[in-house]
Amino acid sequence: MNDLTEYLNALPERMRGGITRFRDNGVVPGTFLQAVLENDLVGAVGKADDENVTLLWHYANMLYNAFPARGLGCWGSPEAVQDWAAIGGLNGIERGSRTFSRADLGQERAARLATLVNRFGGEGEVVA
Repeated sequence: MNDLTEYLNALPERMRGGITRFRDNGVVPGTFLQAVLENDLVGAVGKADDENVTLLWHYANMLYNAFPARGLGCWGSPEAVQDWAAIGGLNGIERGSRTFSRADLGQERAARLATLVNRFGGEGEVVA
């Protein structure tokens, strides 16, 4: 993962807070950025203002190079975005050992969240 700062510089200043809050704390941003994170091109174009629609390549470049991996990371699908929010982003991973309940989340989602935390250096475990 590259330093996010160089990629943020290509984007409008008003968009930078939402991007960093999502990556660092799992705070889901507004509808345009959420569509970008979910890999929803049509949704992103439909929600973009005149400036951001011309910058979609820069958003894609930033995600690919400066965000945790697509798919089993924090972007690439609605589920990936929801899971990243549930663990609290990079700061949530660093908070220590995390448990995910099968009873509350279901086996599949609990396993996905634990795997996500483990993949980025945290300690995630599925419990009953």
